[in-house]
Amino acid sequence: MLFRSRDPAEDRAARVAASGVGNAWTSGAIPQRGKKFTPVIEHWNGHRWAVVTLPPAVSRFWRGGYPFSVVSTSSAADFWAFSQVQGRYLHWDGRTWSTGWLPGGSTGYPLVISSVVQFSPADLRVFGGHLVSTQSGTADAPFVARFNGARWQQARAPAGASAISAVSARSPADVWAVLGRLPMIASGRAAQLNALVHWDGHRWSAIRLPRSLAGRSVNLPAPQPSASASGGASSSPAAIPGVPGPSGASPAPSGSAAPAVLPTVTLSAVVALSDHDVWVGGAYPNSQLGTNEMAAQWNGRQWKVVVLPSLVSVVLYQLTSMVPDGSGGAWAVATNNGLNRSRLWHLAGGKWTGPFLFHPCLRGCVLSGLARVPGTSGAVWAAGSTMHGSSAAALIAVTGALSPSG
Repeated sequence: MLFRSRDPAEDRAARVAASGVGNAWTSGAIPQRGKKFTPVIEHWNGHRWAVVTLPPAVSRFWRGGYPFSVVSTSSAADFWAFSQVQGRYLHWDGRTWSTGWLPGGSTGYPLVISSVVQFSPADLRVFGGHLVSTQSGTADAPFVARFNGARWQQARAPAGASAISAVSARSPADVWAVLGRLPMIASGRAAQLNALVHWDGHRWSAIRLPRSLAGRSVNLPAPQPSASASGGASSSPAAIPGVPGPSGASPAPSGSAAPAVLPTVTLSAVVALSDHDVWVGGAYPNSQLGTNEMAAQWNGRQWKVVVLPSLVSVVLYQLTSMVPDGSGGAWAVATNNGLNRSRLWHLAGGKWTGPFLFHPCLRGCVLSGLARVPGTSGAVWAAGSTMHGSSAAALIAVTGALSPSG
């Protein structure tokens, strides 16, 4: 991996988006006193990263609420950034910056944006969730809005009682979304239902989840990893008993550790590699009152659920971002409960390996998002921040060659 970070500047790159070898953007912020933020947007032109100077009015709009941490781009002349809460946006059209509000966004009513996909400058879609009023109080609901090149409109959302926590799209008529829990708008119910849904260009349809992902209790083996030089684990993931494997058989538990109980799985990531190879990711409660990473594959007919091979502890690890690696596999990032040590996982040949800690993260880092670089054979950007005591420096990393494929 190649790295670039600024130290000791205290800015934090939140998300990264790329449309090709010569165009990538990140959006972050420098925390200030009184819960204020100074915006930091950077652009990659194929050779170097540079800080983008925002007009004063745009900077004031940014500082009026939550940071703009969800980003998208189709070219160097088309960049969008969305506030994760409130539904505000910034847009660069190659000449000027503009600001605005998504339909349903406001300063007081929770509207959380978790994902954005862009197919062209005239087809941009954002996903998330919001609170809606019911006879018994409030409830979570999925949210979808679409930009058609001229204006924003709220679009048809899947049915469900949970927000959209992650999206992966292969085309405008092939969009996969995970419904789960977004803490910023959780309505306080004891549990929210997980769901995987698919948009075919006309309607949303739900994919039936196995009981281990739908929230019912199931026993599973605690993985028995072997220590690796990277400080992680190198054993193969363990399959959850009771869920058919690739051959249709239920694998037996391995190892001698007492099984953990899986009362509730949290789904928070999805990557669609093909119509018959869709992975969701998240976390399951382990036997030490922490959580460990898990992933599940839908092959178009049945599910295979695996526990990723990591040590069981009180730490709350969870897969939060998954992207294709350009070679038929995927990269995934896992974050934890404030220990500032994100870690990476890699899917190749249907098997997960990891976790991987690269050098800038050995002292602590938070990886906020991954972005595949279109047009390459496997380049992927990662953005986040390295932690040094109470300060943070932006971290932007890439794996793979930043050169056109083929």
